[in-house]
Amino acid sequence: MDGSTIVSSSALAVSVVTGVFAYRQVKAAKLQADAAVEQAGAATSALEIERRRWVTERTPTITGVVEFVSASGHALRLHLHSQKPVSVVRERLVGNVGVELLDLPEGEVTARALRPGESIQRWVAVGDPPPTDVKLEVVCEGEAGQDQWVLVLDVPVFPELARRKPVVVVELEPSYPLPHHLTLKLKSLEALAFVELSIQRGHGVRFLAAGGSTSADGSIARWHDLSPGSMARWPVKVVSAHSDEILVAIKSRGRNGERWDLQAHVAIPDDLLTAGHPDFSVSLEREGAGHVLVLRLDSLWPLASIEAHVSNLHGTVAFVGRDGRLGGTVRRGRTNPGDTLKLRLHLGAWMGLKANLFDLDMTCTGLEGETWSIHRRTSVPGYL
Repeated sequence: MDGSTIVSSSALAVSVVTGVFAYRQVKAAKLQADAAVEQAGAATSALEIERRRWVTERTPTITGVVEFVSASGHALRLHLHSQKPVSVVRERLVGNVGVELLDLPEGEVTARALRPGESIQRWVAVGDPPPTDVKLEVVCEGEAGQDQWVLVLDVPVFPELARRKPVVVVELEPSYPLPHHLTLKLKSLEALAFVELSIQRGHGVRFLAAGGSTSADGSIARWHDLSPGSMARWPVKVVSAHSDEILVAIKSRGRNGERWDLQAHVAIPDDLLTAGHPDFSVSLEREGAGHVLVLRLDSLWPLASIEAHVSNLHGTVAFVGRDGRLGGTVRRGRTNPGDTLKLRLHLGAWMGLKANLFDLDMTCTGLEGETWSIHRRTSVPGYL
């Protein structure tokens, strides 16, 4: 091997070693740079995580409610429950919800301060019927303006009205002479300025004209000024082919314009159109030195006549006529629902015996010639 070949081999070996060393230096430098970047990124991420945690912990607690103020105005009220004051920068209702934010008064700043335990309000318009609740987006900032939060609140609409909802009882009241009446009694403690009833479902019942308080087709009736405990009454016509019940929709208004929509199912008694078996309340009273048998017709239909007969085991009980004579039978003519008959009664010397009972037998005749027989065994109270 000549000298030039040896020199070239040595130079090549030196060059390879130098290249390997340089490569290792570059690789080491890159690893150091990557480590520095990773450390810097980790530090930045830690700072960002800490900042976000700090912001989250400081997120204000705000609740909202849409309040009924009057018939012409309602208010959105925001209340701050947390301990740091904030500024409300913007409010926005999410979706088409039946509530509209009205413009702030002229000159009022957009960012409004909200302090712990305090509230701010903004006027809103509410549709009819009002929604149960709405979603509200609230953008607020911290004191220094560096922190900002976007909150989405579930805001109830008129929750106080739900607590004050009227309690009513709607019934069909049989009346004689006709017409029958549909009645609404106010059981709750707040007066109502206005009530409107409409028959939504069912058939065979309609309102009769009553001083302009009903619609022309008889499906709607109105009443003004209803006090607690009082009753509204509308005359109605009930036809033979009526349903078992009707569904009544009720629109009610309070004295300040509050609105409540209610419903009631009203049963229609079968015996409104067909005379049924008569029903009487029977009692015995003392009147002066004597006694009186009291009969009250509780059923819905009038009777053309009543024939009553009394008897007992001892044969001593009898009716006392107008002339004072005793007899076992009395007759009365037409008797309307709710009428009370007082029949003078002679109980005789059997009083004080153990068997202080007597039998009452009645034959009742209806307006169409129907007849019914009624038997009652009646006891005489000891204090009489």
